[in-house]
Formats: sequence, C-alpha cells, structure tokens
Amino acid sequence: KLCIKITKSLIDEHPASSVFSNPVDESYIDYYKIISNPQDLGTILKRLNNNEYKSVSKWEEDINTVWSNAE
Repeated sequence: KLCIKITKSLIDEHPASSVFSNPVDESYIDYYKIISNPQDLGTILKRLNNNEYKSVSKWEEDINTVWSNAE
C-alpha cells in the first residue's frame, strides 16, 4: 500500500510527472533502440494495483529504472 501511495504521489504531485506518467510514444523509434527496459510510473502503478510485484525491491528497481532511463 505504501508503494501505491508513493507512486501516486509521484504521478500527482511531482512537477515533471507528465513526462514519466505514461510509456514513451512508439513514434520515438530511437528511444526504444537505446532503452532496453522502458518504464513509466503509470505502468508501475498498474502493476501495483494488479499485485504483480513480488517484493518492494522489484518495485524500487522499476522506479529507479524510470529515472536512469531519463538520464
């Protein structure tokens, strides 16, 4: 539940959240050539709501991937 709360907070309250809330549009072909593990906050939230994460560390890994992909 805490992971859901944090993820929702990132989506709803972070100033740059719109950039990270949805998957990158497939028209940006180069993005998918460069980024082998695309992640976005909306997809992560869906996974949380569907109980797809087996551990908090896997959720944390995906959250960190969002930021590392941006770099």
